[in-house]
Amino acid sequence: MSKTHPLTTIRVTRMADIARVRQMVMVTGETVGLKKWSRTRLVTTALELARNAVEHGGGGRLAVELADGPDDRRLLIRASDQGPGIPERVVNAARSGVIATSARPSGGGHGLRGVVRLSDGVSIETDQGGACVTAAFIIDDARPTPDLIQAVGDAMLAADKSDRAAALSEQNKELLEALEERDLMLREFHHRTQNNLALITSMVRLRANASSSDDVRAALGDIASRIAAIRDVYARLQSSEELDRLHVNPLIREAMEKTAEAVSAGRKVAVEVRGPDLYLEASQAIDVALLVNELLTNACKHAFADQDTPRLTVSISDGEGYFTLTVRDNGCGLKDGAEEPQRSDALGWQVVRSVASKFDGRVSVHNDGGLAVTVHLRKIGRAEIEAEY
Repeated sequence: MSKTHPLTTIRVTRMADIARVRQMVMVTGETVGLKKWSRTRLVTTALELARNAVEHGGGGRLAVELADGPDDRRLLIRASDQGPGIPERVVNAARSGVIATSARPSGGGHGLRGVVRLSDGVSIETDQGGACVTAAFIIDDARPTPDLIQAVGDAMLAADKSDRAAALSEQNKELLEALEERDLMLREFHHRTQNNLALITSMVRLRANASSSDDVRAALGDIASRIAAIRDVYARLQSSEELDRLHVNPLIREAMEKTAEAVSAGRKVAVEVRGPDLYLEASQAIDVALLVNELLTNACKHAFADQDTPRLTVSISDGEGYFTLTVRDNGCGLKDGAEEPQRSDALGWQVVRSVASKFDGRVSVHNDGGLAVTVHLRKIGRAEIEAEY
């Protein structure tokens, strides 16, 4: 059983108190020897918990503690308040790592999933009388506990007496350096993910080519196309100015050209993207790439049998909080009495419906000199990403 030793407690009742939280937690992380990225995780978690206590718990306390356990030593960041508590659905969703639309917090609990992901362990106690969230971070400092407590206390006292503006400036510099380091790691992650997906795509296509069954080749070809659509998103993220957002129009145009070339049996298919340049969070861009890939593949496979001059158009409209994609071909359209394709059990249409449902969307299909499929989707904003993560 671990023994807990208090290091400091900071009262947080207004946003101005957040600066002190940041300073004291940063100093603690430095004193116990945490590396830059680990200090960034520690400080980010403390700030998130402190902000949540102020904004949604009516104020509270943030305690920094040292826990000596049988197997490891940990820093604890414990935030408590006497607010309305965190909804149970938000706690359960954060612990499971998935926050569905219905579980997004409207009160306390903002950033809870991020706290879970950043720390090495989290405990959450909450009821109508308040919440107490404790995040743990493993440390490697082997100094005797009294010496470590003394070192942290001395460092905090020195920081409190120093020029606070200069100290915050230095902390900002270190955080920026850590974020730059994170960006390099994230670019490397995107690069490796892209390469791994390219390898998987090649393996699937090799297996498809080796099969004597037309059905197997077609199924594996569709799988390879879906993997490639995700790979292309990571390829663009790697070179994007922002590592978690990207312009979607070039991605759609590239997907149209590749799909037309791969599926249209050598015929030239004219492609066009219309509308404003859509700028989406990376997680949503991946889903949009899958959706567009399905609609384009379906059009190239089924629409142009009797069309001498096949043409594909993707039209985009960008509204406040939502956007619309319309994929249109100039093919044969739906025959009279044909089943509405958006109700089809085919895997491609299941993917389209799944993406639409994920973003509170709707799908409509109609004949318009060919087939036109319109998908209306809610746009994920940066604030919502932060609330989920």
